[in-house]
Amino acid sequence: MAAVIPPWGGEFAIEVLGRLDFDRLREASPKWFSGCSDLSTIQVPLLLRAGWASLHGPNLMQLWDPALDWQLDRATLSQFLA
Repeated sequence: MAAVIPPWGGEFAIEVLGRLDFDRLREASPKWFSGCSDLSTIQVPLLLRAGWASLHGPNLMQLWDPALDWQLDRATLSQFLA
């Protein structure tokens, strides 16, 4: 499974949002986007404009958190249940 997992929250996510090329992101193979805090600013536009799914969950620096494994297991399983 491919994923984009930023290292920490997105304090400047609103400033990055206007710089994202959603046409190119839509053309790329979809990936999961995992993050929390201000990164939720990016999650909805990624879904609506590029078709990427997201998890409101741990950032890269929190990967030792077992909650991420649980979420990714459920996200992978959901692909087969749909």
